[in-house]
Amino acid sequence: TISNSYVSNDGGGISAYESSTINMYGGTITNNSGTYAGGMMINDSSTLNMYGENITDNYVSSFGGGLYIYNRAHFNMYGGVISSNSANTGGGLRCYNNSTFTMYGGEITNNTGSNGGGLDIVHYCTVKLIGGKIYNNTASRGE
Repeated sequence: TISNSYVSNDGGGISAYESSTINMYGGTITNNSGTYAGGMMINDSSTLNMYGENITDNYVSSFGGGLYIYNRAHFNMYGGVISSNSANTGGGLRCYNNSTFTMYGGEITNNTGSNGGGLDIVHYCTVKLIGGKIYNNTASRGE
């Protein structure tokens, strides 16, 4: 469990940079916050493969309450839950700047943001929804 962390910059719980790879098979990332990405920041061509993690109750006032996938990064979600996170933009996750998000399974639910409660997809981000569920997220616009 990674919990109750705060950083003044990126990734309250975990940050991955410079072509790193993270494989997550279980555990919880909860109650973290940062300037960007409350739970996790995946950046600079890094890859996150998530098989069974729970990313819950993370908060930022800016982008990516649960996750921020940024700058040619890749996120493959095979299972797990992204839930009850909040951010101004992308409560569950924000995918930005030539990054990719592929969802094979798992759930993105009960996240909040003024824009993109569950997902915020901008600036040449590619999203493939092959399986899984995205539901019950709240935003002033977008899902």
